[in-house]
Amino acid sequence: MSQRPTGPACANNPNYQMSDGDRQAVEDFKAYLADRAAELLALATVLEIPRPGNALPLQLRRSYGHTDRWAICDREGRRWDRELNCWVYEAEGIRDEALRDATRFTLAEAVPLARKLAVGAQQDGAQS
Repeated sequence: MSQRPTGPACANNPNYQMSDGDRQAVEDFKAYLADRAAELLALATVLEIPRPGNALPLQLRRSYGHTDRWAICDREGRRWDRELNCWVYEAEGIRDEALRDATRFTLAEAVPLARKLAVGAQQDGAQS
């Protein structure tokens, strides 16, 4: 006696074979969600990255005049500098827009780095 696949009839059940129409509906909905996410991201000027054990998150701030350039900032007025590999105050040599390249990241670079910094800041206490 062969056993039939069990479980609910849904896309999350590996035992359920979706119809072509169901697969298309899932793909259409994924495309809809991607479009909405892109719309919302285009409106964002600040994204926050939680820091474990700290009430104040790190922030990713969109650079003015740039579509995909973000600064990783803390709440003390500092930005992460990729060349110095440390936090620098905005008043310390990066007031000039041309000098800010070392503190600008694409979003794809900024998110994983900010997550690492958020965890590291909690661990060592010195990198807030």
